[in-house]
Amino acid sequence: MGLKETSETRCSEAPAIRPIGFCTTKSGLKVFTMHAIEKIICKNAKRNSLSGQSFVDVEVDFTILNDLYWSAIKSFEKLKPNLKLFNPDKFGICFNCYSAPPSPRSLEKKSKIDELARANRIKYQFDIYRGTWQEEFINEKLAAIGEIVISADQHTPALGGLGILAFSGGESDIAASMATGKTWIKTPEIVEIRLNGTARSGISPLDVALSVIKSIDRKELSFKVIEFTGSYSEEMDATSRMTICDMFSELEVQTCYMKPSEEVIKFLERKTGRKYDIIENDEGYSYSKTYEFDVSEMKPMISLSADLSKIFYVSELEEQNIKITEGFIGGCQSGQMKDIEPAFNVLKDKHLPDKSVLSICPASNTVLRECMNLGFIKAFENAGAKCISVGCASCIGMREGTMSLGNPILTNTNRIFCGRMKVRGITLYQASSLTIITSVMNGFISTPVKDE
Repeated sequence: MGLKETSETRCSEAPAIRPIGFCTTKSGLKVFTMHAIEKIICKNAKRNSLSGQSFVDVEVDFTILNDLYWSAIKSFEKLKPNLKLFNPDKFGICFNCYSAPPSPRSLEKKSKIDELARANRIKYQFDIYRGTWQEEFINEKLAAIGEIVISADQHTPALGGLGILAFSGGESDIAASMATGKTWIKTPEIVEIRLNGTARSGISPLDVALSVIKSIDRKELSFKVIEFTGSYSEEMDATSRMTICDMFSELEVQTCYMKPSEEVIKFLERKTGRKYDIIENDEGYSYSKTYEFDVSEMKPMISLSADLSKIFYVSELEEQNIKITEGFIGGCQSGQMKDIEPAFNVLKDKHLPDKSVLSICPASNTVLRECMNLGFIKAFENAGAKCISVGCASCIGMREGTMSLGNPILTNTNRIFCGRMKVRGITLYQASSLTIITSVMNGFISTPVKDE
């Protein structure tokens, strides 16, 4: 799958618009080097180099339309009145936001999507109550290292944790991909974030992501591609990698990427039955900027603002006695076993305090079944927690996932702007699932990991 080095992939003169990507050999010759991401783009653009290109048209390996962005069908219909897709085998539909349709209007949307599915005999339909599309994309054996995926969902860059080049587009981008099988990509400027060291017990990938975001000027990352490297990144499992990539999608980055580790490769090979060749960076590739962090020094974090401009150590807020009686654990990258297990470990053989609410939403039926097999769901019921059927739930405020007014709500989902959970006026704070359950049990914001 990787591109072999040719005279066209290395050049002695700078590309017209790209000041980065050069290295100097021992002989003093300047050569143009390519990143794995650039090679993936070249592969799908049928080019040997991105030299001199600001934008490039690429073939899309898979396009996802979920029920929230059904309006893309209207744009597609203008291009293709007969609703015929360019390639139905490279297109999927997912019902994860309005699952099941909670109103006549949302049922109308589902009917329009069903019409498109019938017109094209679409094979990949992730229907209601199956879970979030990112999870089903993997379960349906569609996730492939080194491929390009596009969806209107802002959480699409999460797939970058698996070595997939995944972009979030607008409805016109999705419509164009549906009609032509192609999209456009801005030639990427790639920033490296090096995560080294071993996290302390109780420090989650969300804590790591918030720690990094707190330390970096977000303007430095705007519309750039972020690659996470370092020993911590290499050792993370697939869902942890996706959580970190998903969090950085909130910073208006172009997308995120991690080189697949041996564990991730084995994970995807088990899921898909396919074998993968890993696309490597050229030796000496020069990033536009590199940041380095020691994960072993990180602490539990909490975000108090939707734009991630107010991030604090949880311990800083503990003494302020900020009342917490409601928490939510769930969503596409926040409803995995790694997120749900900490709540089980705290709640087993215990009960929530009076008038406290904890809602838990597994990301998919696969996660739900594992929770059931391990006795998590029974333990949550005995503890007075509320288990919500799989899907987006409270992250978007649909179905039984709507939260209440009152004290601030702690959530581990990555979107906490006003009205996100369908109710304007509620205050949302973001923290790890361990911080959430610790705080709900104590009745106020509490750190689960004490400073040594």
